[in-house]
Amino acid sequence: HRLSRFSKKPYRLHSSTVSATSKWAERLISDFQFLGDTTSSSSSTTSAAVTLTPSFPPQLDSPPIERHVSLPLDLYKILGAETHFLGDGIRRAYEAKFSKPPQYSFSNEALISRRQILQAACETLADPASRREYNQSLIDDDEDSSILTEIPFDKVPGALCVLQEAGETELVLQIGGGLLRERLPKTFKQDVVLAMALAYVDVSRDAMAFSPPDFIVACEMLERALKLLQ
Repeated sequence: HRLSRFSKKPYRLHSSTVSATSKWAERLISDFQFLGDTTSSSSSTTSAAVTLTPSFPPQLDSPPIERHVSLPLDLYKILGAETHFLGDGIRRAYEAKFSKPPQYSFSNEALISRRQILQAACETLADPASRREYNQSLIDDDEDSSILTEIPFDKVPGALCVLQEAGETELVLQIGGGLLRERLPKTFKQDVVLAMALAYVDVSRDAMAFSPPDFIVACEMLERALKLLQ
């Protein structure tokens, strides 16, 4: 994968076509493609966009279009690694994440996708050449462009699981909220709801850590989590 810095801008769901992958992303597993979002033309999207490819009916002479979601993911953050870690440190961070799966009842499909994303992040950062290119892309990045990871739609629950574990609560809630407006498969929807509920619990916990604690916000977030799970 190619994972990016978290954008502070609001995310929105919309349709778009798939753009070209970066050259170094070809080293990674074929299930995931990593894109650099730019603003080189008026038709380009900004880093604040979560992009869903439209599900148009396939033409007779072309295969069906696979739906993807483009998400900003920070490779270091999702692995729990620091930028100064060497290759062995990156691999140890991956092993620590891999050996400690979520305690909550995500589906097997979501857990497999989670593992694939973590593995791709590890492979990117453990390899000196791809890591240099990834780090350089972060340096070249600015507020109007971001590294995006294009993930097959059926693997999005695993991505939300990874993001929630990494503390990206706002991103999980924004993406999940948009997805819940659609008609989703039952297991897919349950995974999205679980990731969002855990994100609300995280926000509630943060509110209680304030000095003084923000009891109103904490209770409101727990109520939202409960409402989702009902």
